[in-house]
Amino acid sequence: MKLYDVPRNSTIVLKEGSVLKFHHIDGMYSVCADEDDNVYHIAAWEEVEIKQRKQKMIPKKELALDSLTRVCTEAMNLINELIKCDQEAYQKGYEDGMRAALNVKKTISEMEEHNAE
Repeated sequence: MKLYDVPRNSTIVLKEGSVLKFHHIDGMYSVCADEDDNVYHIAAWEEVEIKQRKQKMIPKKELALDSLTRVCTEAMNLINELIKCDQEAYQKGYEDGMRAALNVKKTISEMEEHNAE
């Protein structure tokens, strides 16, 4: 592949086996560097190979989308937990209120029975 077709920031291998980090094309030549940061200006039309990365890099957009999805999922889980707690508190309050109302009715009935005697 011609160097001018190589994506920026790729690792390239020259014909003689040298491995360089390709930064960009600057006119007819490129800006590349070795692992010691020595700069090389290889002709843009030079035949090179792209060295495959050991692990696939996740593009920023996919990484951001994945992070946002995880954050939204966690937020939704927290919201659902809050709703559940609120419903449980409401139900407990309702049950306590009904129990109190029954106790009041029972007490009134007992007082009425006691007064009737």
